[in-house]
Amino acid sequence: MRNFVTYSGLKSFLEKNIESFFKVRRYLNKLFRINMNYLWDYFFPIYDYKSKLPLNDQQLKEWAILDTLDGLVTKYDFPKSYEEIENFLKQKNITIDKYNREFSAYKIIKK
Repeated sequence: MRNFVTYSGLKSFLEKNIESFFKVRRYLNKLFRINMNYLWDYFFPIYDYKSKLPLNDQQLKEWAILDTLDGLVTKYDFPKSYEEIENFLKQKNITIDKYNREFSAYKIIKK
């Protein structure tokens, strides 16, 4: 089966168009006075951290491109199970203190 969207192709597309996507999404949010991103995400999800993280405009663009690529193209996606991560950390003398399954988030303690 042939891939129609490649990592490099999508990256190039995002680099050329990310500012336009931001403008449209932010304009619609302002126009309707609600966050419309959830609706837009059904058509083409673009990660936008404006007002969520303390990033400057250049960083917002970079993060949007990288996180969108990460979310849509699995080129670098090699998920590990909890057990695989736990075993790796044990080898490094690191213990998992807390784990949140919903967000796959770890709080660790280094011994």
